[in-house]
Amino acid sequence: MFYFQVRSYDLTRFKGVTQTTATGGGNISSDGGATITVKGVCWNTSSNPDIANSRTANGGGAGTFTSSMTGLVSGTVYHVRAYATNSVGTAFGSDVLFTTNSSGNVIFIIEYQAFINSLNGVWYGVNIPRSKPTNFTFRNNSVTSVNSSGYMIQAGDEAPGNTNKNLDGEVITDNKFTWNGTDIASTITHGVFVGYNINSLIKYNYLHGGPIGMAIKSNGMTYSSGGVAYNIINKTGNIGIAIKGMNNVLIYNNTFYSNEIPFTSNSKPGTIYGLVDIYANDGLTPWVYSTGIKIKNNIFYSVNKIFNIKIENSQDLAGFESDYNVFWCESGIPMFCYLGVSKTFAQWQALGYDIHSVVVNPNFIDLTNFVPSSRLDFGTNLGAIWKTGLSTTATWILGNTPSTTDRNGTWQVGARIY
Repeated sequence: MFYFQVRSYDLTRFKGVTQTTATGGGNISSDGGATITVKGVCWNTSSNPDIANSRTANGGGAGTFTSSMTGLVSGTVYHVRAYATNSVGTAFGSDVLFTTNSSGNVIFIIEYQAFINSLNGVWYGVNIPRSKPTNFTFRNNSVTSVNSSGYMIQAGDEAPGNTNKNLDGEVITDNKFTWNGTDIASTITHGVFVGYNINSLIKYNYLHGGPIGMAIKSNGMTYSSGGVAYNIINKTGNIGIAIKGMNNVLIYNNTFYSNEIPFTSNSKPGTIYGLVDIYANDGLTPWVYSTGIKIKNNIFYSVNKIFNIKIENSQDLAGFESDYNVFWCESGIPMFCYLGVSKTFAQWQALGYDIHSVVVNPNFIDLTNFVPSSRLDFGTNLGAIWKTGLSTTATWILGNTPSTTDRNGTWQVGARIY
């Protein structure tokens, strides 16, 4: 039995690939009482490579290491695993994919991996390398954490810098994110973070818990494709989706559920924000606002009178659209926040928003899977690119893609469609 642990190919140390080389590293977190005699990475074009395949040898001992893979073939998908050998035998990390191509750009795919973090404080999450332009896909993974700050996946930057836009067009799909930390007012963990990149496609994910479900920020960048669609965002503490200084983000056919309470000076936890919160990047001078945001065909279900949508600044109203959504609040009338003022649904409509939206109980069969008991034909046709939603039987099991269904008839609201 192996008692030492080999961390999966260490993503924080992955430095990308060229046509024929790649550089990265691993971490031997424990040798189990028997000295590591050799460690490194092994790679092959088929899954789960071992030491019979191409490999590096980085000497003995535990701890982190860096390896250089050479002799790669341009335009080829490679599987790589960290390994370590001691007197007990050889153990491996999980399988990670990357692809070389003729241009030398990185094509980086992470799929079928389980990431588990038990640190209560800061965790930087699955921290995606972005030192050079990368076509990045994060697919069919699970991330479980308890961190009180940081991220669950960090696929972007917090500030302007020379790594901005290197993950443009990234795809984060079919994943399950589970946050089991302690929800208090000061907890600021981000689930899915895609700062300072445009055209991210965040689709078919299930997020459970977490103070901030998703965060999209920049210094005024503008989406021309991609968006946030067909996700189930369950029990986020402060914000479901935060848009901060980014333009033209599409928020389509998501299901939001929150049992959070409104924040007061005596409440821990509690929120003053919206399930969708649109505001300026106020960390920059001058502030940079979020314009052109479109919110359509979503289900917003709250237990308490928190804000469904919050627009914080008048400059954020340019090009803003919200319509064909379903709202429901167990405690009474759904609430909104417009430029710092609380608004009822009727008052929100009087401003010209959600004219075709309805307040109706979606009658979920349960509050885990969020399958409506019958079709909710309250949506609008968003075009062929968005025609495929989660099926009513979709599940998130590591290694399996959640099942999907194409539209039939009137467009439905929410992440799941009949």
